[in-house]
Amino acid sequence: MIGEAAVAVMLLVLPDTATITQPEFLGSLGETDGLIFLEIEGIGAWEDGRMVVADRLAGTVTLLDGSGTILAERVTGEPTAGISGGPAVLDCCGHVVAVSDFASLRIRIFSRELIPMKTFEAEGAVIDLKFAPDTTLWICAQTRRGKELLHYDSDGVLLDRRLPAHLTGEAFSDICLCAVDRRGRVALVYCVRNIVELYDLPATFRTLSVPALPEEPPTRTVRRGLFSRSLHLPEGPLLRSVTRDEDDLLILGGDYGAHPGRDIYRLRPDGSCTTLVLARRASRISLTPGGLLLAVDDSKSRIDLYRLRDRREAP
Repeated sequence: MIGEAAVAVMLLVLPDTATITQPEFLGSLGETDGLIFLEIEGIGAWEDGRMVVADRLAGTVTLLDGSGTILAERVTGEPTAGISGGPAVLDCCGHVVAVSDFASLRIRIFSRELIPMKTFEAEGAVIDLKFAPDTTLWICAQTRRGKELLHYDSDGVLLDRRLPAHLTGEAFSDICLCAVDRRGRVALVYCVRNIVELYDLPATFRTLSVPALPEEPPTRTVRRGLFSRSLHLPEGPLLRSVTRDEDDLLILGGDYGAHPGRDIYRLRPDGSCTTLVLARRASRISLTPGGLLLAVDDSKSRIDLYRLRDRREAP
């Protein structure tokens, strides 16, 4: 568990001097192959190329092989054009898949073949979730205390909880996404502030930032009444999605990079950063253990496939 005492904080902001590279574009799923996606909210994959996709509007979770052939499909909610219902973010690890409901507390655990195994309710509405290597779940959630990081075992028992270190109390400023590396270390990325929290040890964490981005996007203030706090609305996200490549973070940039929606920042533990540029805009990314990058496009109806060329083991 992540302890509360002896927390060490170090802010690293290093110049982004690395060469920009472009991943190898391999093709797309859901464009001309007969696959139809309405609104992809979650995606994950295994090393053998199998993928699992959560389509919120269709109300389905679908298992695909590497060529895009449907192997199994599970209806998890009623198809809806509204703001609620349907599957949302997901992750897979080993022989299990975890899927959250959109704007709900419910999390469903499936086998790799999409056979239902377990259902439980989180302590708050799920914003993001990631498996640790031991198949415990780390969840970013909106709870009664605000935005929290929650840790559950595979049966849905709460193991740990903590408030992120840089909370402001603002509804949008505190939205976080998470990633977990192969040693179980957790990273939190704030969507509209240039802050990355790395939890390295049970009682310590460090704070990094992406050198190529500003501290936060412009905001506009909406006054909600004489006795209510004003609401500060960011003009678009700084960061859209995050995934792990061994010890490094791959962070998909939002509206304020050199290539909006296409920049991926490889942020290393020492704070150094390189930039990869996708061929097309993306809303979400996920990296397979085999190095295949899955990028959900802006319309959330297509999955673009890339092979990373700058993986650290490459010559």
